[in-house]
Amino acid sequence: SWAHALGSEFSIGATAFYYERSFSRTAALDLRGINEALDVQALEEERTYSARDKGLVGKVGLAWRSGAWSAGVTTTLPRWAISSSGAIRYEDFEVGLVDSVGTPRDNVLVSSVQGGLPMEWKSPWSFGVGVGWSRGPWQIHTAAEYFTAVPPHILVQSRDGESGQSTGDPIEYTVVEERKRVLNGGIGIQWSGSDDLSAFISAVTNRSSAPDSVSTFTELGDVTNHTSQQMDFILLGGGISFHTRWADLTVGATWQGSSEPVARLVDLPSEAEPSDEEARFEIDEWRFLFGFSVPFVDERLGALGGG
Repeated sequence: SWAHALGSEFSIGATAFYYERSFSRTAALDLRGINEALDVQALEEERTYSARDKGLVGKVGLAWRSGAWSAGVTTTLPRWAISSSGAIRYEDFEVGLVDSVGTPRDNVLVSSVQGGLPMEWKSPWSFGVGVGWSRGPWQIHTAAEYFTAVPPHILVQSRDGESGQSTGDPIEYTVVEERKRVLNGGIGIQWSGSDDLSAFISAVTNRSSAPDSVSTFTELGDVTNHTSQQMDFILLGGGISFHTRWADLTVGATWQGSSEPVARLVDLPSEAEPSDEEARFEIDEWRFLFGFSVPFVDERLGALGGG
């Protein structure tokens, strides 16, 4: 990190972050069915993709402070990848299925496991602005951040004819990535009752950047969107900080929650009337904070002895 004063009220700074990341997503469907004629049907499907990447992220900021007011603007640059690779697992297994008029369908066996695939990860620019005001025991901070759109592109894709078997067409599996523009904002309030006690509360939005029309991962198709969760969140937080003779303590918690519908994918036996039932995917998440700092022991002993 680097920072430099541009006068008594302005300063500028820049930071570079190095990151290493890995992720994996799996969706699987395993169904068995039997009709009135005692014909057994089986359907198994699995889609898995994973990736690892390393790279750099840069951030630049400008800060201003005068009297009770303060403000700042920041820019976060898109990630710069140093290395990346992906892997996929694609499996379909269908036995005994019939169509809506009872005609037997061909049995299907599709399986492919591929690694070392190229991965292209594009991230947005972001621009943030914040304003703060303080008077007496009160401090109020508001901020907003705008994320640019990311155009559609292929994140990871299977290679033809590699490490797979199929009873039909060649195996093709593609994970695409696309993000829409997003604006998030938040507000935080801190109250300092004394030199030894302060409390804070905050509320922040976390809106989804998934495009309005996506092929969700749980649909188990041949093309899927990596960013498909369309839930919008509001994060609520609060906590207290204590200053004691031997240590400074902070305790707090944040909560966020949301839900979205998940359509039913298939019915067995397959000649049954299609169902319009749906489930709901819900997230209810708590995070807890506990922090402390302890001054050097010799400083405290010196203060107690009057040194």
